[in-house]
Amino acid sequence: MCIRDRYMGKNGKFQAQQIPIVRWICQTHNLYPTDPDHVYHVEVATEVINDMRSIVTKAWFSPPEQKEEAMKKLLAEEVPLQLKSLENYFTQNCGENAWDRNSIGFADILMVDWFTSIFLHPDRVATFGAVVEPNAPTFKKYLDNLINGPFKDYLSSRPVCPQ
Repeated sequence: MCIRDRYMGKNGKFQAQQIPIVRWICQTHNLYPTDPDHVYHVEVATEVINDMRSIVTKAWFSPPEQKEEAMKKLLAEEVPLQLKSLENYFTQNCGENAWDRNSIGFADILMVDWFTSIFLHPDRVATFGAVVEPNAPTFKKYLDNLINGPFKDYLSSRPVCPQ
């Protein structure tokens, strides 16, 4: 099961929605900050994901006769613009191995889950993966450090999220 799909909470009920699930897991395991300035910084990750999700979803679910053009625009204009904005924020505010510079937490889990499920998903890496590095090289290095480091075992053992 992927974080994106659902997670069974300790109450035995399934929780839905990726961002609240990751936030809940992190809050219950002391991986979510309590300082308001720190909360703001890691919540920027949430908004980055929401912004990208919005543009990707719009293109993916375009009417069939508009989808090819929507995907071209997405990859040529919209995703690069979002990634450049992300790269700018990241290089000014984040660390090479953790979003908050100190330790892995909410933002890191969220970024790894979203990017490996969407842009770096095995079925889409040829389409989206080539757009990430040229537009966000420092951020891509950070993702690679996490994907090939602390998240490696988890990513290699989790089911691949369906398209």
